[in-house]
Amino acid sequence: PAWSTILTGEDPIVHGERDSLPAPGRERPDVPMLTDVLKEAGYHTRFVTDDSRFSYMVPAHNFDEIFQPAAEIRSFAMSRYQPYFRPFFQFLHGPLGWALVDTYRHNQAMGITHRPDAFAEEVANQISEAATHEKFFMAVHVCALHAPADRPWPYHQMYKLSNARGRNRFRYRSTGSKMADGDEFTDKRLARLESLGKRQNNDLYDSGFHMIEETWKRIEEQLRDSGLLENTLVIVLSDHGEEFYEGDDRYQFRGPNHGFHPWGVGQHHVLLGVRGTGFEPGRIDRLTSLTDIAETVALYTGVDFDSAGIPLQEDVPADRILLGETGASEQNYWAEDHATYTIDRSYHRYTVDPETLQVFQRPEYDDMLSMAKDHWAITRDHWLVSENLEDGPRYSLFRWRDDRLMKTDLQEEEAEVFAALRAHLGGQPMLKDGITEDELTEQKALAAAESAEEGDTAAPVLADHDEDGATEAQ
Repeated sequence: PAWSTILTGEDPIVHGERDSLPAPGRERPDVPMLTDVLKEAGYHTRFVTDDSRFSYMVPAHNFDEIFQPAAEIRSFAMSRYQPYFRPFFQFLHGPLGWALVDTYRHNQAMGITHRPDAFAEEVANQISEAATHEKFFMAVHVCALHAPADRPWPYHQMYKLSNARGRNRFRYRSTGSKMADGDEFTDKRLARLESLGKRQNNDLYDSGFHMIEETWKRIEEQLRDSGLLENTLVIVLSDHGEEFYEGDDRYQFRGPNHGFHPWGVGQHHVLLGVRGTGFEPGRIDRLTSLTDIAETVALYTGVDFDSAGIPLQEDVPADRILLGETGASEQNYWAEDHATYTIDRSYHRYTVDPETLQVFQRPEYDDMLSMAKDHWAITRDHWLVSENLEDGPRYSLFRWRDDRLMKTDLQEEEAEVFAALRAHLGGQPMLKDGITEDELTEQKALAAAESAEEGDTAAPVLADHDEDGATEAQ
């Protein structure tokens, strides 16, 4: 739930939203939002995005205007079964098509025929409309680079993508850990698949950068031509980076990754660019979080807002510690003894509101998903990982600046650093009721001991759930 973190300046365990598709009645974070104080100060607030599958904005987040594709099951369905006859359907990505099928309108869910240039023009128009107000706050979310990485014309012809074959030639490839570690393929066949996947994934990502560059070029032109660029705070960032299998990684998954496992710097090393009064040109090396954005905007605009973030205009303490956790993982990212879900696939946690047709995560799965997450604590030099195994956490410590793939565990060599970060991470809450990682570890140990006394050899279940609910979600 990156937008909730950006707009509250708090981590998910604090603001209370653990998934970007919130259940009806639970859309509002548990803490104040930046949009609240900006509206009170007379700012017009506006949100614009080209995708409502991974996250969508809701009125409870206090935007005056929200421009986004239909936040409902149609976007998911059309994304899965989108047409491959490009010329005809690219024609529909315009006023005629939008009039016939409103779900098509600037919808990245139909990525194979999506027109990023048309969406960039729409963003420019939205900036013009927002600028009719005396002062405004506008958030834009562009999903062109995100998985599954559909590439419309002409971007699907860039680099060596024109040589790709098969139905999956437009999307990221993955062999999966279970496939890679099993006996289904010979070593030669597996190496061939991994080589093809690595090349296609990187080519897709690079072509996506062209889409983003052209989109940003149009946005910057609009800001400059309208005279807004010189008196506006502009922040450009991503909610996460991306990692592809390099053949020598610590994790086993062969494919794109962001947030599914706790290792590797690439998924966390993301762009953050700022332009505005108080910021000088140059490059800054500092430990920064999405929680810092709200405080940065608040300090710039002069509104009163209090959160855990540190404004980008100020220095950060040398001993700052940032916390992180994996998202909802598919099981082929995990080691054999990793804590698991009570559902077969992570997407089974979703269902549909029959009235609004919005897709959302069923609340009864919140704790189950949280209890299977891996966690980490980051300092300027060190990275402590806590893998959530069935028998309790397994820790490893790295110097992430020198060991970006996190291969060398230093917890014995740097015992004092390990002990300090271990104590800090173990005392952090994992669930909404404040239960910490250490307390969960104790509960697991007690449950395992009780099971052993009763002669039950089955692995302990992490969380109870409604069997009827699970069936409905599937």
